[in-house]
Amino acid sequence: MARPLPVLLVATLFVGLVAAVPARAGDAEDCQRLTGEAGIRACTAAIARSPGDANSYISRGVEYAGLGQHDRAIRDYEQAIALRPSDAMARLNRGNSYRALGDTERAIAEFGQAISLKPDYYKAFFNRGLAYSALGDRDRALADFNQAIALKSDDPDAFTSRGRIFRDKGDNDRAIADYDRALALKPGYRLALINRGDVNIRRKEPDRAIADFDQVIAQNPDDVLALFNRGVAFQAKSLHDRAIADYTRVIALKPDDPDGYTNRGIAYRAKGDADRALADYNKAIALRPADPSNYNNRGNIFWDKGDFDRALADYERAIQLRPDYAVAIDNRKLVVAQRDKAKAAAATPAIPAGARVALVIGNGAYGRMGRLRNPANDAAAVGKALTAIGFSVEIVTDANRETMARSLRAFSDKADRAEIAMVYYSGHAVQIPRGGAMENYLLPVDAQLSDIRDAEDEAIGLGRVMERVGRAKTRIVVLDACRDNPFAAQIASATRSTPARGLARLAVPNHGSLVVYSTAPQDVAGDGDGDLSPFTRAFVETVATKGLDARLMIGRVRSKVFEATGGRQTPYSDDGLLQEVYLGGQ
Repeated sequence: MARPLPVLLVATLFVGLVAAVPARAGDAEDCQRLTGEAGIRACTAAIARSPGDANSYISRGVEYAGLGQHDRAIRDYEQAIALRPSDAMARLNRGNSYRALGDTERAIAEFGQAISLKPDYYKAFFNRGLAYSALGDRDRALADFNQAIALKSDDPDAFTSRGRIFRDKGDNDRAIADYDRALALKPGYRLALINRGDVNIRRKEPDRAIADFDQVIAQNPDDVLALFNRGVAFQAKSLHDRAIADYTRVIALKPDDPDGYTNRGIAYRAKGDADRALADYNKAIALRPADPSNYNNRGNIFWDKGDFDRALADYERAIQLRPDYAVAIDNRKLVVAQRDKAKAAAATPAIPAGARVALVIGNGAYGRMGRLRNPANDAAAVGKALTAIGFSVEIVTDANRETMARSLRAFSDKADRAEIAMVYYSGHAVQIPRGGAMENYLLPVDAQLSDIRDAEDEAIGLGRVMERVGRAKTRIVVLDACRDNPFAAQIASATRSTPARGLARLAVPNHGSLVVYSTAPQDVAGDGDGDLSPFTRAFVETVATKGLDARLMIGRVRSKVFEATGGRQTPYSDDGLLQEVYLGGQ
């Protein structure tokens, strides 16, 4: 999937940098009043007049820290502490400078000293929480943020930072509650909106995430983090063009940051634009050559293109960079197996091409159930793809039961004489209890199912479809049909149980058959936001791949659908094939 950029902690690392109020007039007043170089000159003069004034050292330290000169700041804070050992502010500020220099452990020690001197010091608890968070010590960070909020319950920074800790601990609901509180205290707060949007992506609520990022972008159209993460949310909805537009804007604003290229490459691959994806992965690798994920991503493109050797080289490089990289290790095994099978296929004859026939049905114009947008487009696209690889294709769209039954009977005669017979169905289907088991039924556009006992009369059972292709040497049935059950209420009423989602798997696949479902058993597939369903798009992009056995081809489809839907949909197959079948040719 697309990778969100790291969500930022609140950018108030130096909330404790407050100058002490001096007791002297003249230079000391200027030391307190002026900032930057002018403030440093005034404080230096004040120190020359009164070298025992701790306040002037603290104020000059603050100005040095503001200019990034933390070593000088630390020396001033040390002098202030020597003059006034009980000064909690000097300890706090020195801790901030240590943290800015990357010495987080010493920063934590300083914040602890400040708390010992002043037990109700909100800023010390807050800053120590930030330091613990930077070390990955979430429990101690959480304890400090809790104490900071107890001391000052109207600070949006504390709620935003604690929300990040809850998010990192996997407690998304409490994270959202903290971000909501921060936004109630400070409407439009950028960091709270960005962090809440990130959690909404994790909760698989991309619309809410997009709304949060939209608010940030309305304030600043060039906000790179909001644009990037909105692209991630668009990808979660399979709105790849909108995601690409956001990533392209990110790249224009930060052309040397590889993350924009990486995620745009993922979006291009999900669209089937392998060449643009490859170009983006090449750029990401050039910008960050030590990132193993980009080698894995580029390996996927080479695999898509059938270039097994280059894919293997990229997976090997990814594993060298990260020896425990499980995804790359799995991909390496799969591509080696596919490469070896392709080599073996040259010496081992597969099923002859022979007669190839296909019946493609796309049912979308349902009345009572509500119209599905994509099945007619799906049927046209699949028919075109199968025709291109030698199938004799019949396309039927928006068929009532009589038309579906007649088409299957006519197709049966062709299938009996075929080497390969395929039925591809896009539309509604349901699983209904029959004799103690669940059976799958394809739904014509005129199905009513007022009573589930009418299923045999109003729908077409999957078993019947299998019978109609039963004499072909190789039988493939593809069901892009695991959508929401439109007759859930009737099934629940008739069975007094909760109706099952999606479709049921075959108990025992028939020898010589392959049944493919657009998502896992008991799960629900989406119709998609584009002109084709996510499954159909992946299928038509992959089916013609040369040298790819049908089972491996479906595995490739599975990977594409999983990636395109953000992991919400995973195709599944019941495999009874007895030998290799190359739909796209060897």
